[in-house]
Amino acid sequence: MNRRQHLRQIARQSLITRSTGKPPLRPLAALCATLPAWAEIAGSRLLLALDQNPGSLSEDQKWGAAIAAAIATGHPDLVQAVQRDAEGRITHQTRDLAQRVTVAALLAQGASPGATGAGCSPDIAQDQDAPEVALFALAATAAWAGRVDLEPRLGAAQAAGVADGAISSILAISHALAVIATLLNGGPSRNAAQGQESLRAS
Repeated sequence: MNRRQHLRQIARQSLITRSTGKPPLRPLAALCATLPAWAEIAGSRLLLALDQNPGSLSEDQKWGAAIAAAIATGHPDLVQAVQRDAEGRITHQTRDLAQRVTVAALLAQGASPGATGAGCSPDIAQDQDAPEVALFALAATAAWAGRVDLEPRLGAAQAAGVADGAISSILAISHALAVIATLLNGGPSRNAAQGQESLRAS
């Protein structure tokens, strides 16, 4: 092979490499890719739930609830990844509302179980019956801890006219985010059979 042929081969390989290069992963997918191999099903479930679009859920409702749930987990990398993934999908107003509702919901939960207005700013309290507010509060409460009474939040979402399918989707997203936050924090420790079973149930 002469020098000219060698240079052509290098140029051809360069073009092939450039054309077949994979696009960078979106922020949330990149974070999920850092999970241990035995736990990858948790990330797959979350991304699938966010990419599906149930007819009863708008993008604002779905991604606003994801932001609320992520904030409630308290994991900063997860919050940042979800917020960056939500950019361009929802309005700034929806993002800000999700953040405010999350703070109000967690304050209310900490104040007394089942409290609905405690800690709410006036504008949130006025819109308490809005579907978005009810969904964001449900998402935050569901992701915050596993042993809280979700009945008041479920009742508020149903009273606001949120369909059961939409509620199920939001609960699945919230639970998946809570599981991923736990995994990113280094737990539960790997116990292959038991770990996989609990993740499949999520």
